[in-house]
Amino acid sequence: MRTVRLIRELLNKRGSTLSFRIGRTLDDSDYQSMSSDSALTNYLRLNTYLLSTHKPAQTKRVFMSLKERKMRPIVDPVSPEKLKANVQQLSEECLLLEKGEMSVYCARSEQLPEVLPEIGRLRELTFRDVGEGTGKPRDLDQYDDDYLHLFLWNQKEEKIMGAYRIGQVDQILRSRGIHGIYSRSLFRYHAEFINKMGSCLEMGRSFVVPEYQRSLSALMMLWKGIGAYVAANPWYKVLFGPFSISSDYSEVSRQLMAGCLSVNNSDGVLRDLVQPTTPLKPGKERFWNQSDLMGLTDFETLSSLVQQIEKDKKGIPVLLKQYLKLSGELAAFNVDPGFNNALDGLIIVDLLKVDERVLNKYMGAAGAKAFTEYNRPAA
Repeated sequence: MRTVRLIRELLNKRGSTLSFRIGRTLDDSDYQSMSSDSALTNYLRLNTYLLSTHKPAQTKRVFMSLKERKMRPIVDPVSPEKLKANVQQLSEECLLLEKGEMSVYCARSEQLPEVLPEIGRLRELTFRDVGEGTGKPRDLDQYDDDYLHLFLWNQKEEKIMGAYRIGQVDQILRSRGIHGIYSRSLFRYHAEFINKMGSCLEMGRSFVVPEYQRSLSALMMLWKGIGAYVAANPWYKVLFGPFSISSDYSEVSRQLMAGCLSVNNSDGVLRDLVQPTTPLKPGKERFWNQSDLMGLTDFETLSSLVQQIEKDKKGIPVLLKQYLKLSGELAAFNVDPGFNNALDGLIIVDLLKVDERVLNKYMGAAGAKAFTEYNRPAA
């Protein structure tokens, strides 16, 4: 009877114009990360339903673009002469590593009278370029005074190539309390959350200046700088902090990334200790159930799904990939109205769970060995 009805449905479309869409070709590499037949079925179903997102009405952005918002002009750059003089005044212990023309430094705000204002300017410039930004002349806030600033310096061009903000959580708690931690302004958590992680560093406000984004060398140097810092301070065994998914991504992509990561890359214990201040609400265009996302554990698979949605074919954010390569786990997602409604994910990286080869890549063999031995349980 069902077959007969199919013929009827076909015949009653006589004289009508039917449209259909064809997705990209799937090959063996798309299936290799699937952990089960049900995961593969879910993946194929998602690929099919994603064809509906190709309609312009469904991929439009739901937030104001930067042009529609009132953005104050970015301040003029700090002169290369002043930047160079400030860098040269830093003590030897601030220099973490060098490679070719690139050097990575880490210093406190009071040591960076010229460098920190330029970092703030470059933050705002870089974040606006991807649909984020504070709208202020430079991106600096009250947390910068209490945080370390790790930055990548181009010796030849006398420019800052990128930077990270690092919070020594134990010291911040002693001097400012839990409200002195930046991520506490985006997510509600208490001392139990910090205690569960142990000795940790909060990472955030990371950027690589657009002109240096053409290769991954700048980002790799920043992460090797982080590795060098941790190797020298091995009691910090956990990295955590917010990463952002800008409103330049379609709402479908943001919902898909948040849903997939929450199902497959989430720390259940820590997740129960965190609440977003502005939760991500389920979108009207979401056509999947959480169960449909189970088994999609490979972030490259997720990235390929996002590429199918986005008009410019971008995948998941590069920084998110970096955290997932380090076995990062999500605790919560939050929408940040003060940052052009960027979607922030709170991610946790337990360095003791990271593969030794990966630690060697970022810390060097000697640094990784020292870190591992320091944190080895007593016999």
